[in-house]
This record gives sequence, structure tokens and C-alpha cells, in this order.
Amino acid sequence: MAAGTRLRDSVREVARRGAAVLRLQAELAKAELRDTAKNAGAGLALVIAAAFLAFFVFALLTGLFVALLALALPVWASVLIVMVVYIIVVLVLVLVARGRFRQAKGTPLAREQAKLTASALGLDRLKNGAGPAAPASNASTPGSDGLPS
Repeated sequence: MAAGTRLRDSVREVARRGAAVLRLQAELAKAELRDTAKNAGAGLALVIAAAFLAFFVFALLTGLFVALLALALPVWASVLIVMVVYIIVVLVLVLVARGRFRQAKGTPLAREQAKLTASALGLDRLKNGAGPAAPASNASTPGSDGLPS
């Protein structure tokens, strides 16, 4: 009986140490995520500040383009030319973005693996809103006992 007690104590000690290791790993992950979130938040704040200033730089640059063109053309023509150039740039960006969105396929491999896993576990009958309690046979037919034939 002493060997059984030692084995039981050893298993308990291994389980206790394993739980302690898992707890320490979770604490390490929390500390790393906290630092990562702090750095990401600071980076995001800087990007927002830069975008705010870039908006004004863009407005000033637009005014500069219009002023330069106004030296040789009427002001209305200068504004129209700059506006048409911006519209062309916007259209090109929209067309490129549309092409990229069409290329986005989502997660086809993960979706296929999920289907294979559900099929292997017998969960594929849960498709189309059928719950786990839904019978697989024609139980609604009169005289049927609900058991598969």
C-alpha cells in the first residue's frame, strides 16, 4: 500500500506543479499583453495626431496648387483643374479598392476544416438550423415511431 500512496502523492505533486506553471504562463501573457496594449495605444494616438495634421497639410497643399495655377489661369479654372485631378485620384483608388475587396475570400481553409471536423464528429446534421434534438428520420409521418429504418 505504501507504493500506491507514493504514486498518488507523486501524481498530486505533478498536477500541482503543472497548475502552477500554467498560472505563471497566464500571468506572463497578461503582463506582455498589458505592455503591448500600452505601446499600441500610444502608437495609435500618434497616428491620429499625424492624420489630423496631415489633413491640414493637404488643405494647404490644395490651396498652393490652386494659387500656382491661378497665376496662369482664372481662379475658377484653377479650382476646377485641381478638383478634376482629385476626382480622378479618388476614382482610381475606389477601383483599386473594389478589386482588392473582390479578391478577399475570407477564411476558406478554416471554413473547410470546420466542415470536415463537424462531419467527422457527426455534427453536420446541425446545419440549416436543425438542433441536436431534431430526429434524423421522418418522425412526423403518421404511424412512424421516429426510429430510422
